Amino acid sequence: MKARQELDDYGEDGFFPTGIANEVVFQEITGKTLGNLHAQCMEIFLPILGNPVNQIGWSDLVTKDLMETYHQFLANLEVTIGLVEGKTNLPLPPADVTQNEKTSSKDKAAVLENATIHWTRQIKAELRQDPEMALKKGDHPDPLTELAFWRNKATNLNSICEQLAGERMKKVFKFLEQNKST
Repeated sequence: MKARQELDDYGEDGFFPTGIANEVVFQEITGKTLGNLHAQCMEIFLPILGNPVNQIGWSDLVTKDLMETYHQFLANLEVTIGLVEGKTNLPLPPADVTQNEKTSSKDKAAVLENATIHWTRQIKAELRQDPEMALKKGDHPDPLTELAFWRNKATNLNSICEQLAGERMKKVFKFLEQNKST
């Protein structure tokens, strides 16, 4: 008797009281799932989390920690997207932090320094890649494998140079220089 009552509470189909269309969110996912996730995170979740109205009742510490963690997640997601595509993405610091007038110069410098440290690690990892890695793994690469390695490495290093020469990167470096960052 009790099981039948619970079933009646959930509606005729037993699971969705207001119908499946009102209870389940459907979404089309293309082959670029990570790119779609990044777009959703940037365009939907970031504005929701960053909205002061949604932060009512949160302490400043909780708000700052949540936003820093979320921005770190976004940076890692961007790096992962680059790795999947076979290139090195240097994630830019979030504009809402670096361009916000409420953020102190000291906090901006810390965010930008952390980003620069992360970029340095990524660039060093790319530079450490060795064409003999396949040979060291026990594979038997042919000359075409080495040519492909150097072609990919050149493309990746050129991509890194283009990113570093970008307008936002120049602003990052200029800000750090003006604030006498190490």
